[in-house]
Amino acid sequence: MRFQELAVPSVHQRVVTALARQKKRLSALIKQPGYITVQRRNLTRIPEPTSASASLMPSTGQWRMALDRVQRLLQSVSDQMQAYSDVRSEDWHIGQSAESFHESLGQVNELITQVDDLRSNF
Repeated sequence: MRFQELAVPSVHQRVVTALARQKKRLSALIKQPGYITVQRRNLTRIPEPTSASASLMPSTGQWRMALDRVQRLLQSVSDQMQAYSDVRSEDWHIGQSAESFHESLGQVNELITQVDDLRSNF
């Protein structure tokens, strides 16, 4: 058997095959029902705080940006809660569940105000 007769794929062929395999796996993942939900959840995940030395601590600009993200998330929650309340029936608004719901909405709005006050300190 001569050397040229051996079926050894070239580097290019191996790279193309590996890319095709990755594309096929990603395609299969996307088709799974919970994949998109998990990806959205990962985008909004806030990183855990770490105990770093003072020289590695983030700047006030980074803290301000983090507070801006928190405020946008809270505002989104508030808007969604308000929209939910708006489409509920008159009977629902009279009940105990509506009272509890509106207390929660008030707390979210209070948090928005507190985060805004905190952000203005930076």
